[in-house]
Amino acid sequence: MPVKFLIIFSIVLITCPAFTLAEEVFTTEQRVEIEWRIQQAIDARLGSSQLLDDGLQDTIERGILRFIERQAAERIKSQAASEATQAERASTVRPVSNQADHIFGSVTAPYSLIEYSDFNCGYCQRFHPTLQAFVEGSNGAVNWVYRHRPVLGTYLKAQAAECAARLAGNTAFWSYADWLFTEPGRAANQKVDLITYAQSLGLNEAAFDACLGQKATMDRIVADNSDGERIGIQGTPGSVLLHNESGQARLVSGAQPLEQLQQVLQALQLNLVEPVPGNDP
Repeated sequence: MPVKFLIIFSIVLITCPAFTLAEEVFTTEQRVEIEWRIQQAIDARLGSSQLLDDGLQDTIERGILRFIERQAAERIKSQAASEATQAERASTVRPVSNQADHIFGSVTAPYSLIEYSDFNCGYCQRFHPTLQAFVEGSNGAVNWVYRHRPVLGTYLKAQAAECAARLAGNTAFWSYADWLFTEPGRAANQKVDLITYAQSLGLNEAAFDACLGQKATMDRIVADNSDGERIGIQGTPGSVLLHNESGQARLVSGAQPLEQLQQVLQALQLNLVEPVPGNDP
């Protein structure tokens, strides 16, 4: 086997694993950095860069860079395909119902941020005020729909919030949900604590206690939970930003910052105005 081939093969084995983690095609500055690192790898492997003539060294570097860029391009292509699949699944989310859903913001908003959440989840607690700010800063473009996805601990807190809604309506639900994400609410793990807070909202103790044990209350939570699982919500919080009229949607995983939510909304808005392929005049 030619010595030069062995040299090239050895350098590729040494250098490529460090770069195949790239998430995007490289900028000019990144290419300069990569070339420098390749030179260092060559020197370390061969003891002296003088063992290779300049032409062979340039060929090696160009070959490695082409390989890296192909890997990065394939990664981007794969990610785009994954995002398209996620968007397709997200678009099958259960439509928003003004009668059945817990809605914060305008019920006529063209977009809904449907959150699948768990009152026992620390990340959901962190995300809660972000969603409020997102809706309040949208000028009526977005409302927030809360659906249950209790994957941690018991269903008791979800049942309590649901009972607040069943007994006193949407406003009571959001008041109860807000409290459950405060530190006292997070620590309220006993039924007596949950009933006490319900009383502070003016709810009847006996009626609230009875509601906690009713099958209809649990059925609603199970339905939300099943729907979240069906569309691919694994952890919490998991959300879907839905354009209510067209059904187009984007999946939002985790407790994303406000800026990211705004970018997802802008991307969805832009997608709605793109021309349909084949329909150009």
